[in-house]
Amino acid sequence: MRRIAALFIIGVILSCSLCSCSSGSNDVGFDADDIMIMQRNSVYENVYNHGEFYSDNNGSLRFFDFTSMVSAPICSKPNCTHTDESECTSFGLDNHPALIGDKIYYFTTNLEYDDDNKPKYVTSLHSANVDGSGRVLVSSIDNISLWKSNDAYIYNNVIYFVADKMALDEGTMMFDSGTKCICSCDYTTGEFKIYGEFEEGYSTGIMLRGYYKDKLYCVLSYLDQENPYLNLSAEELNNSFEEIYAWETEHIVYEVYSLDIDTGEVLPSDIPEKFDTRSNMFARDGYFVYSDDTGMYAIDYNGNETSFPGEEIDKISAKMVNGIFIQFTSKKAYNLSTGEVFDIKSPDGLTDYEINDLELKDYIRDEGSEYGNYIFSYIEISDDGSSARNYISIPENELIVPNE
Repeated sequence: MRRIAALFIIGVILSCSLCSCSSGSNDVGFDADDIMIMQRNSVYENVYNHGEFYSDNNGSLRFFDFTSMVSAPICSKPNCTHTDESECTSFGLDNHPALIGDKIYYFTTNLEYDDDNKPKYVTSLHSANVDGSGRVLVSSIDNISLWKSNDAYIYNNVIYFVADKMALDEGTMMFDSGTKCICSCDYTTGEFKIYGEFEEGYSTGIMLRGYYKDKLYCVLSYLDQENPYLNLSAEELNNSFEEIYAWETEHIVYEVYSLDIDTGEVLPSDIPEKFDTRSNMFARDGYFVYSDDTGMYAIDYNGNETSFPGEEIDKISAKMVNGIFIQFTSKKAYNLSTGEVFDIKSPDGLTDYEINDLELKDYIRDEGSEYGNYIFSYIEISDDGSSARNYISIPENELIVPNE
């Protein structure tokens, strides 16, 4: 049965294409054919045409098909237990896996040594068959580190990501990762590019926050002074939590930048007053959505703004599909083009923790059907305390109800 499921999933993967991302229907307030669609690629979201790549707790790469609600490892071997990384082909693929044509592309970042025996970090692009076999090194770049947790987006067979620039201090032979980069890699040629480098202040970080029109936006954060609490013990950190939080709030600086996909320019954002980390926001599928102390606002691809007074975004990882934004913490669904607000019903059989953890993934409606299903993922906690990713499909007419 396991082998049949794996073969079925591989067939599903092969039928996918990068351009047919999971945007559901085009029930939006503009021509969806005109907008740029980027595919988010991260440990949090990696959706391809009604399915998703994800890694289990052992690091085995799996694909979950939203139409059949079946999961299978990316493995080429019959009767494999998928627990031994030296034997199973589902291991080693979990750094930003992406389906491009009939191949899975993924990255590795390793510490290596040059001809002079000096250490260096090397990030490499690899390809493999959809069952994890036939792995090939495509290209590499030195002194750039792309970690699994770094967010990325894919457009036109190019992946855009943030990374650490690793500088070796030959005196101490230690690496400094304080400089952050916005980079890309072209899957068709293997070419890596670096668009911008940032090393402002202390504890520098970059977070991608989505795309709107032809720009990919990111937030640069840094401290304007060196953190005096870095060397505290765990007990001291715990006892000083409020004091540390107050200090960091006073000294943290946010700057918003955008990468122009057409020109490759990285410039300060043209909408900084709305797009920052002081209020949660997301941008995707033709919408820029943010909230402030007055409410939530959605700007569509044509620049039309829809307001939701008194509402707010509670997660920076928020997502909309089918023109609808859903969040379970407020138990509401928002039509971003009409301004309608609906109540949502919590699914039966899940704990409060699992319900609050639900992440919207996809919307699927069969041709001719009046209603579709919304797909969510969540972290399921077992009685022994272990956790695993799971998925749930909820019929549209059972999830979204008239506002009471």
